[in-house]
Amino acid sequence: MMFLKKAWDWICKNWWAAVGLLGLAVGLFLGKDRAKEVFEAKSEFAKEEQEILEGASQEQREIAERYTDLIKRVAEENKVEQEEIKEEVRKELLEEAKAARENPEDFARRIAEKHGLNFVE
Repeated sequence: MMFLKKAWDWICKNWWAAVGLLGLAVGLFLGKDRAKEVFEAKSEFAKEEQEILEGASQEQREIAERYTDLIKRVAEENKVEQEEIKEEVRKELLEEAKAARENPEDFARRIAEKHGLNFVE
């Protein structure tokens, strides 16, 4: 009986500690299930987020692959066009050079005008 009286005196003097310990005990007891639910929800959310990121990553890889294929194709087409243009320009220059054998200054003047250069005599 003496123990109960001493315990009651301690509780009366230190009521704030008793309330804190009681609150802590209730929180731990009731919080176990809640903490488990929160942890499971967070874990599930993380899995969903990882799946989304992996899907986006795969989609980005596919887009990058299609982009590089397109760039290669365009580069090949431009290479062919550039070769054709170079050949046409070369033929034009040869024809003009053959025609201007008698007057090379006139030929040089036409070339300069064609390319936006100043002809200096």
